[in-house]
Amino acid sequence: MDEEEEEEEKMEEARQWSSFVMDDALQSKEKIKEKLKQLQEDLDEKVDEKKENVRNFNFISYLHWRLGDREKAFDALKHAEELENEPNLITHCNKILFFKGLEKHYRSKELLEILKNSKDFKSIRTQSRATAEIGYCFSRLGPQHHDRAVRLFKKAIAGMAPERNILWEYGLALTLRRQSHIFQMTKPEQFRPDEKKKEAANLLYEIIELQTDNCCRIKARAWCEMNRIIFRSNLFEVINKNKKETVKIDQKRCFEEAIKLCPKEYFVLEKYGVYLRYTRNLEKSKEVLESAMQFRETAFSRHHLALTLKKMVEVATPRPACSRNLQHFYSMPERQDSTYDSGIFSMTEGFESLSVVPKHTDCTGKSIPHDGAQLQMKQASYKPKIQRSKSSGWMKQHKIRSGKYDTTCTTPHHYQTNSTSIRYFSIPKLDNSSKSPLKSQCKTDTVDRNQIHQESTCFQERKIVPFYRNQSPANIEKQSFISARKSPRSVCVSPGNPLLAQAVKHLQRAIEICEGFDVARYELGLIYRMLEKPDEALDYFSFITSNNCGKPSEYPMTLINAYEQQSICKLHLSYRETDPKKKEELEFDAKKCMWKALSIISAVIGTIPLLKTTNQCFPTLRKLLQKGEKSSKTIKELAKLHELMDYNEEAIKFYRQIVDVERNDSATIKKLAQNYMKVGDFENAIRTSSLLQYAKDPDISDKSFFVNTCTKGALDSLRKPDLEEAKIRFLTAYSQIFSHLNVSVTKEEDDESPPDILILHKCGDDGCCYQKYVMAVLESFVKLKYVVNDEDCLPWCRQMVYMNKTMLESRCICMILHESNDDVNTNEFWDRTLEIASVKHRAKILQIRTEGVPPEDPGCKEVVLPCDCRDTVHKDSTQLLLRGELFSKMLVQMSHMFREKTI
Repeated sequence: MDEEEEEEEKMEEARQWSSFVMDDALQSKEKIKEKLKQLQEDLDEKVDEKKENVRNFNFISYLHWRLGDREKAFDALKHAEELENEPNLITHCNKILFFKGLEKHYRSKELLEILKNSKDFKSIRTQSRATAEIGYCFSRLGPQHHDRAVRLFKKAIAGMAPERNILWEYGLALTLRRQSHIFQMTKPEQFRPDEKKKEAANLLYEIIELQTDNCCRIKARAWCEMNRIIFRSNLFEVINKNKKETVKIDQKRCFEEAIKLCPKEYFVLEKYGVYLRYTRNLEKSKEVLESAMQFRETAFSRHHLALTLKKMVEVATPRPACSRNLQHFYSMPERQDSTYDSGIFSMTEGFESLSVVPKHTDCTGKSIPHDGAQLQMKQASYKPKIQRSKSSGWMKQHKIRSGKYDTTCTTPHHYQTNSTSIRYFSIPKLDNSSKSPLKSQCKTDTVDRNQIHQESTCFQERKIVPFYRNQSPANIEKQSFISARKSPRSVCVSPGNPLLAQAVKHLQRAIEICEGFDVARYELGLIYRMLEKPDEALDYFSFITSNNCGKPSEYPMTLINAYEQQSICKLHLSYRETDPKKKEELEFDAKKCMWKALSIISAVIGTIPLLKTTNQCFPTLRKLLQKGEKSSKTIKELAKLHELMDYNEEAIKFYRQIVDVERNDSATIKKLAQNYMKVGDFENAIRTSSLLQYAKDPDISDKSFFVNTCTKGALDSLRKPDLEEAKIRFLTAYSQIFSHLNVSVTKEEDDESPPDILILHKCGDDGCCYQKYVMAVLESFVKLKYVVNDEDCLPWCRQMVYMNKTMLESRCICMILHESNDDVNTNEFWDRTLEIASVKHRAKILQIRTEGVPPEDPGCKEVVLPCDCRDTVHKDSTQLLLRGELFSKMLVQMSHMFREKTI
């Protein structure tokens, strides 16, 4: 290795211990500037933790370098070095790369030599600290980088054990807690909220249990984060240990301890203000959040102050009795027409009104005068009375019978109170029998009058008495999910409301502070709906889905909600519109937004099943389609709609209608077969997919689809178990693959015809467990003729001639690859055989290999053996299923071979 190559190798090592490992994570200058601003604000807090400041200065230095501000980058690096009192690997390696970038090669070389020879930089402690620092940086770059941050934090903590660093532990706990939040989900298959919360709670509990006064700030933050984990429970329910102490820790206790440690910490005040809003102490929440902003103005405090103001408007508004129907259910059609939706209310709200006299403040939180028009929201209870509107013909009728409150009401899309200008707006009922789309009807269950009075009284005293206390746990969970998701169909409408005007200013300021704050944009859209400005609301919702440059949000829940709200706003505007052309345009766009929301929902239903029955788009779009012209296109859309939501039985009905009319439509046939498979009806799935051979202009992929259907059906039979049915289905699949050869599948043992499968096994050991397993698989289901290597070669026949002839005539060549340390097995004959197979018969090679073993020819089809395939402890039924799974994979790959060969 020459000197230049050696230097490049050292430089690569320096890069791995520098901030430059984050290059791929930071692509836009806007994001870099935003992070710089946040980090500078952290430094302005004047935290006593020097190490915390060092990592911030290192991060700032790197970000300035990425922006091209060389002078600022070196200034920040200098600050980091001045604060440091021990070797810092990140600072040193950043400096190396800075000098390299400035073409100061001698200085860079000097620092590289120090890196190579210094024992301090080679120590586990120093490297662990650098690992944790990079983990911290990734944790600041957003949810899409949290997985990497968690891995790095854990690696650093393990490297320092048994010594502890609570800054790292807190950083890990905070990142894990964030990963448990539904709106920070990136990959649905990795979303495991309960697991993440438990892991985070254990870490936080270890921090708050520390008997020391040297880390009050971190302990206070740990208490606040614990509050977000144990929502409506106690700590014992989460971590299930040390019951005597953990059962005492609930949300209230968390804030008692946090405030005791740091009563003037802005972070504590922000979290406390949010907690007060959830417990309906709205005036106190407003006061605390405004106090937090006096210590430090953050996007978080602005955002939650706006939500508190929004909640004041909602709570002060008497809700119609029919709002007891909280949400539509697929299984309960009468609830799909409910005009009022619970999405904007917390689960502790119901049948109540509070007396709220809010103060007027500007965007900075200071009181402002307003011509004596201070908003007075008086306590009001909804008194039912008969009202009739000549224009719309709607009527409210209320009856009281035998102490029961039996309400049957028909309401308009606007509900107007006498005391304020606040009302409710929702998507009107889409009923074919309605003469006007503005008519809406909802029914409520009969409720006990005394119960209403008791719960209303309790809420007036600001006690939390959930009105769902008699509901099932599943229903409570659903209502909690609706509340947390915050995507309401109906909202409290109050044009010109001063509290909402203040909320708008706070949210706009939050977005100024943090340009990527899409959650604030979303809430701003909801508030514009409350202000009866759907056009302005649309701008904010569409910004989230397009991100102003064609790149939508990376978080599924944010996208779902934004698309859903766009469709609601567009429908609202369409009901107002008088121009037929514009009305058609709005309805078309609304439907498109619904389809987009549902397509994302369909991808995450497996992870979040509650989305199936809580989304607004499915029932609305279904009614729009049912209301429209009955045509083949409408039936297909209804089928697709039900399929997206996993209502497969309903989808089957629609797809069958289409197939009855269009028997040659291969796409619909496949869809029908797929839905049959989803409900476990493989008999009908196989029969349906067999229709593909009669389809108009059959595709080459149709045979592969039929093979896949048969193999899945065979596996289903093995699980039941029904071995004979499984054999029939496997045989059907195998026959379909090679039907173009017009050769019988089953053969007698003495048949001189060429083998179906040639097994090439480099091991050469007849007792090899992998070879025995593959042979057992081939013998279990379909009576196939196979040979292994040249074992059938007659003594007077040359081996290579025999192998050439067998490779040419066999239908498939299975190559078994596994770990082997026996160099004797590598010989000229084997190498020559592999070369001929790869060159002349590559299209029909199927590699069967164990995990970790690289394929001989990466271009060939392959199947990876399951790790437990040879486990003898399995029962016969389990072993048979494992063999069936492997044979199924082999048939699917053979089907792909046939398809490619035909093409």
